[in-house]
Amino acid sequence: MSLRAKLLATYLVFVAALAALGAWSAWRLEQAGAVSQRILSENYESVVAAQSMKESLERQDSAALFAELGRTDRAQRQLEEHRRRFDEAFDRAAGNITEPGEREIIDDIRRARDEYYRAFDEHAEYFARIEPGFDALRADVDRLLQLNQAAMLRKSADA
Repeated sequence: MSLRAKLLATYLVFVAALAALGAWSAWRLEQAGAVSQRILSENYESVVAAQSMKESLERQDSAALFAELGRTDRAQRQLEEHRRRFDEAFDRAAGNITEPGEREIIDDIRRARDEYYRAFDEHAEYFARIEPGFDALRADVDRLLQLNQAAMLRKSADA
C-alpha cells in the first residue's frame, strides 16, 4: 500500500469518526431539548397555577377588607371574580400532579380553601377567622409553588 493510500485511509477513518461524533452530539442535544421541554410541561403549569392562586387569594383578602369598610358592592364583585380565578387555577394544579407530595399539598389547599370560603361566607370577624384561613391557604399555595420550582431547577440541573 502506497503512502498516499495510507494517508487517505487514515483521513477517511478520521472523517468517519468525526461524522459519527457529530451525529451522536446532535442526538444528545435533541434529547436534552426534550428533557427541558418535559420539565417545563410538567412543572411550569403548576408554578403558573400557584402564582395565579396567590394573586386571586390576595384579591379575595382585599374584598374582605372592602366588605369590612362597607363597600359591599365592590367586595362582592371582587370576591366572585377572584374565587372563580382561584378555583380555575386550583383545578389546573390539581389536574397536573407531577411531584411526590404534591397530591397532599393539593388536598391541603382544597381543605384550607373550603374553610376560608366558609369563614368568609359566614361574615366572621376578619382578624378572628378569615385572616388565619388566608394565611394557612397562602402557605399551602406557597408550598406547591416551591415544590414545583425546586423540581424544575433539579430536573434542569440533572439534564
